[in-house]
Amino acid sequence: MSTVVLASAGTGKTHTLVDAWLRALLGLDDTVDGGDASALLAITFTERAAAEMRERIERRLARLRFTPAEERDLVDAFAARQRTVPTSVELDALRRSIARAPIGTFHAMCARILREHAIAAGLDPAFQILAADDEQRMLIEIAEATVIDALAHGDPVVAGLVARFPLRGMFQAGGFVEALVAVHASLAEQGVAAVDVVGAAPDAAVDTAVAVVQDALDAIAASGARNVQARLQPARARLQALLQVRVGTPGAVDEDGDAEAALARLHHDLREGVAGTWGGNALTDKRRALVDAIDALGAALVDEQGADVVAAVCGLLRDIDRRQRIEKDQRAVLGFGDLLTRTRELLREDRSVRARVKSRFAKIFVDEYQDTSPAQEEIVALLAEEPARGAWLPRTTSPAGRGPLSHVVIPRGRLFLVGDPKQSIYGFRGADSGVFARALRALTTVDEQRVPSAPSAELRRLTTSRRSSAAVCAFVNVVTGVVLPGHRGEELVPLTGATVGACGAWWRAGPSLAKSAAAAVDVEAAIVADRVVDLLLLDEASRPSSAPRSPGDVAVLVRRGRAAAVVGRALAARGVPVRVIGGDGFWRRPEILDLVSALSLVVDPHDDLSALALLRSPLVAAPDDQVLAIFEALPDGPASFSWPAVVAAVDDDLVDRGVAGRVRAFDALLHSMRARIATEPLTRCLDLLLDEGGYAVACAVENDAELRLRHVEKLRALCAGRPEEGVLLVARLVDAIDHPPPEPVVLDAPAGSDAVRVMTIHQAKGLEAEVVVVADAGTPLRGDTDDIGFDVDIGLAVSARGRPIARCVPKSSSTAMPALQRVRRARRARDEAELARLLYVALTRARRGLFVVGEPRR
Repeated sequence: MSTVVLASAGTGKTHTLVDAWLRALLGLDDTVDGGDASALLAITFTERAAAEMRERIERRLARLRFTPAEERDLVDAFAARQRTVPTSVELDALRRSIARAPIGTFHAMCARILREHAIAAGLDPAFQILAADDEQRMLIEIAEATVIDALAHGDPVVAGLVARFPLRGMFQAGGFVEALVAVHASLAEQGVAAVDVVGAAPDAAVDTAVAVVQDALDAIAASGARNVQARLQPARARLQALLQVRVGTPGAVDEDGDAEAALARLHHDLREGVAGTWGGNALTDKRRALVDAIDALGAALVDEQGADVVAAVCGLLRDIDRRQRIEKDQRAVLGFGDLLTRTRELLREDRSVRARVKSRFAKIFVDEYQDTSPAQEEIVALLAEEPARGAWLPRTTSPAGRGPLSHVVIPRGRLFLVGDPKQSIYGFRGADSGVFARALRALTTVDEQRVPSAPSAELRRLTTSRRSSAAVCAFVNVVTGVVLPGHRGEELVPLTGATVGACGAWWRAGPSLAKSAAAAVDVEAAIVADRVVDLLLLDEASRPSSAPRSPGDVAVLVRRGRAAAVVGRALAARGVPVRVIGGDGFWRRPEILDLVSALSLVVDPHDDLSALALLRSPLVAAPDDQVLAIFEALPDGPASFSWPAVVAAVDDDLVDRGVAGRVRAFDALLHSMRARIATEPLTRCLDLLLDEGGYAVACAVENDAELRLRHVEKLRALCAGRPEEGVLLVARLVDAIDHPPPEPVVLDAPAGSDAVRVMTIHQAKGLEAEVVVVADAGTPLRGDTDDIGFDVDIGLAVSARGRPIARCVPKSSSTAMPALQRVRRARRARDEAELARLLYVALTRARRGLFVVGEPRR
């Protein structure tokens, strides 16, 4: 039978996967013939996991070769089958064969399939893989060109969109182009083709909503309540006027001719006209029903009036997708997401290619199956299918939740899936938390709709923790029962019953100590740092058994990468050696901002933000009062602020002579760098800033001098050896400041040193530590303010912000919602569910000690 292994955290998932793969290789799996490593496909989610799997397999084969007593289970399995253990020569041959075993990531497997069948896939066999930031930049350029072309062709709907939303964003606030790119990326993640995107259907048509309002008015009129006609008659009149405007009755719209504004005004007046407690308590329920009906009408009007906008955005997405595909084909490049989508297309559409690829593999192993995306789920189904068949798969998962595995015939024992739905935390990468449930439904239950002769699968549960102490397991079980009630019965049981001491939880009690999110992060970072110092300073006599004995025993986990840098600084300020892994802290460091701002002024002297940053930086070191003096001395007033204007302004008597001298000296340095940037590596300009500009000396006198200089060296390393010419590389550095790349690595202490590790929970997946501190457990979810939203079950929706019809959007307390609010609600629900799973992952990294910092209300 196929096997589905539900492995809770720390219960030996990797050991189980390696053992199953090894038994298949050795012929101890009754469903496959042994001896051929190339026929055993193992799909992992990271290169690190693939390397670890190979290493473990080779190590176990070596033990079976040299110390078979350490592999008693395998020896006994051979004996049970009345077979002898392979000879030393045979085991050595098997060990050598591991090098050609198909063990790797989804992306590596897909790249190999596409290269081998490039002609069938319509690709250049020598295609290159685009770096994520290069692909993002390409897509933004294509999206911007697509919108501008639509404007040039006089598209009034696109013109209205650009009038309401800025074409491009600034800093962390995106514009219309960035919103299009974000939605396009989410389509690929969810396995949806751009040509299949449609607008979200309204909850109710306007005609239906109007009928419900009329019924609600009639119900109040039929109640016999006295003195209600003063409310009902104006309401009926406004409703009738609204209908006339909607159908275009001549004279129904004011002289300005704006039907949308008239609809919005009439709906607002209708809603306000029935507000209040008129009619007494006897009409409370009927009044509430009337208000709800009017809110539902407002939501329907918003969706109806926005239908042309949604259609225009769908068209833009299709055009962007077509253009980027042409661009990539011309340049012979693919993005990481393209590897999945193009492979899925190839296997789905070309049955001969699918048959050849399937026939290579006798058994397919998938690690971390809960983190597969819809595209990956379909690829697994296409490969697991019986080689002689070629089923047609629906383009999307059906509403009943029947996934791709339900539509193919899978030979006996062909699949081995390992995962844990409680650890599905990669929704932002397109992972679908429902994939595991669909696999269980397809493989372990009898479904009359399923193709006949479909095999059943064995479900194995692993709940014995090989990692955590009894106290940690008990704490995790309590939390799991509250935040993941659907997973009761999967409680962790420690490998040994020994109690290693209680694990604690530090909750920040009482009301919030700070109003702003930034201040709250600083407060929590200080609490974490103080507690870690206390733990590390405990003497041997008073040290609990669960306390860390060295900084390297402690891992601090955060949900947001930016919080990692804050916690790292707090620990470093208290003298604790710390290694920060991840977050965008590197691009927010003052030394990086200063140097990148200086390089930006080399390219663009009129970059006012960089000019202001340079005035405050050690390169000029202008005090606040002198910055104000320079602004007052600008020849054409503050609005003319730029670096050339600053140079002209320092001649004014208001400006200190020392500051003026430093401005002129730096301006001369800028001219020197400007003369070099086109012909010399950008590192030469950095060296001039560090040496002639004195920035290296300025860093050296700071309290965290070593850290600053390491960051400077990292920036220099990022610039060294890049193929771009200097001006383009500066533009990319500035872009990285505005939009930090995902999870860059900052090393505040050398790798491998005895230091507290600070990282995001996502980065900690697969890792463990003696003591784990969850630093920002109370951080709320980010508010969803996207102007364009997409949900695979709802469709595409666009905000009415800036349009008159936006007045019809119901209040947040209403149950009626336009399409965009429904998309946001669905996304919020998924994020909340993932947040609970993220907590589970964080807690289960701990071996002996576990501490949580956050607000109790969260």
